[in-house]
Amino acid sequence: RELVQKRMYASIVDVKELVNGLLGSDGFKSWDKKDNYLVSCFSLNNEWDVNFYSKKSRKITSFSIGNIIEIKNEEGIFQKKMKHPGLLDIRKVKISLHDALLKVNKIKEKKVSEEKTLNEIIILQQIGVPMWNISYTTSGFNLLNVKINAFTGEIIDTSFTNIFSLRKNLD
Repeated sequence: RELVQKRMYASIVDVKELVNGLLGSDGFKSWDKKDNYLVSCFSLNNEWDVNFYSKKSRKITSFSIGNIIEIKNEEGIFQKKMKHPGLLDIRKVKISLHDALLKVNKIKEKKVSEEKTLNEIIILQQIGVPMWNISYTTSGFNLLNVKINAFTGEIIDTSFTNIFSLRKNLD
């Protein structure tokens, strides 16, 4: 069990380092930033995007961070009522991704210890406060979502839902 946990955490990135590396890159420096500001960092199974939002165009520009930095086309945000996403102040993030994942995994052990994690979705965003929004999809078709205050480490919200019940809510 210890070996599995060590291996899982070996690939965890320091998100502040990730953002600062992007900001210092030639690709970012040559990008026309206009009125864009940092809104989130997003990871699906350890593939990272850093996202910037323009109030003027109401679109998000994403930078995929891998062996190379790739800029993605601007995309609109998916909200019925248009609100501008909050500015993510990376300096206010005091709880590391590692520490946030430790908290989420304790919750996962209580809820679904027998289920295998299929996908890990991590979002660092600002909704009033900087927060880690971490979701796991499991082999039992469940979705565990935990929101953690990235400044204090306090758990803001936890939900555990069967993926098929989400479909009912969409109809």
